[in-house]
Amino acid sequence: MLNGLLVVKGVVALSTFVLATIAFLTMMQMRRKIPAILPGTTAQLRRWHVVSGRVSFLLFVFLAFLGTGLALYLYPPSSVRPWLHVIVSVAATVVFVGKIIIVRRKVQPWMRQLLAVGIILFLLHLAIFLTATIWAFWFKFTGAL
Repeated sequence: MLNGLLVVKGVVALSTFVLATIAFLTMMQMRRKIPAILPGTTAQLRRWHVVSGRVSFLLFVFLAFLGTGLALYLYPPSSVRPWLHVIVSVAATVVFVGKIIIVRRKVQPWMRQLLAVGIILFLLHLAIFLTATIWAFWFKFTGAL
């Protein structure tokens, strides 16, 4: 069962990463922070950003719950690293929710700062979910888990 959960976590983490990358690149291209590398009009890019962001968000929440469940199942409360991972993943999910709520409100000039929040969330996703999955598989296959 543990192998199956780790595979699910790995596939979902990779899918979330790809979708978050699409959301990131579309927003950067719409704001003209990068050259036009993706085809489409601004409206099409915005649609891609919204859809990939929403699916990424749902998978992000799923990963936070799955990671919490795995930590509850595998580790005692005295294990610092997995519980720190869980706390950071839940906190990143809360920040993601906050960013979505702010974006849905009327656009204000200060909202340009949300690009930095998006980049931080992107990097947190990379650090939290993908490295944790790699770490779990490494220790599973080496027998340390």
